[in-house]
Amino acid sequence: MANRRFEMFEYRNVLVRMRLGDSNRQIAKAKLVGRRKAGALRRLAQARGWLDKDRPLPDDTVLAQAMRGDDPAPPATAPSSIEPFREQVEAWHAAGVQGTTRRWCAITAFAAATRRCAVSSRGFGRRHPPLR
Repeated sequence: MANRRFEMFEYRNVLVRMRLGDSNRQIAKAKLVGRRKAGALRRLAQARGWLDKDRPLPDDTVLAQAMRGDDPAPPATAPSSIEPFREQVEAWHAAGVQGTTRRWCAITAFAAATRRCAVSSRGFGRRHPPLR
């Protein structure tokens, strides 16, 4: 079912099957959508409350906006775990300490977050340009 386009009535049919209690595997076995698409639609429907049997199904415009991603509210982002240590990371990078050095991991943040902080804070990239 790769690269297949779905019509709104197909999405509605999948939502009805989910409301009836069908699993993603059962929906995929019925060849309505694949398991991945069913899982993505289930997560979206649960977040929006569409699986509640007491509420009516959303109309086609709301469903189309949700499928396109035209959500008026932007998704919430989590603050970086490295933010409290930004000055220290920038000082280490200015001193020439590499982002993969184990000392960077002494901070309670992830090493990858520390590296991203150093790269994004002042446009730091590779220490040396690649040789050609």
